[in-house]
Amino acid sequence: MTPTLSRQDALEQITAIARDHGLTRHDLLQALDAATPGDKEASLLQKVLSYIGGAFVFCGIATYVGMVWSDLDSALVLSSLSAAASLPSCLD
Repeated sequence: MTPTLSRQDALEQITAIARDHGLTRHDLLQALDAATPGDKEASLLQKVLSYIGGAFVFCGIATYVGMVWSDLDSALVLSSLSAAASLPSCLD
């Protein structure tokens, strides 16, 4: 093998090796997925920042609702509470 293989030559060699060893498309895809595990899993920093962002959004919504709660009519309050009560059943 030379380091200056064209893309087509590399694909032909991969195909020949897979055929010679009886590898399926599924086997090749699993091997490629295992070679790049960082693409599917979020890093710890991404997860922490996501939770912090979600907390900021939740606190902002809670603050807004707290400020305008007394100005809302009873139908809107009732619909808000019923939507919040049905949320846990949607998450199952």
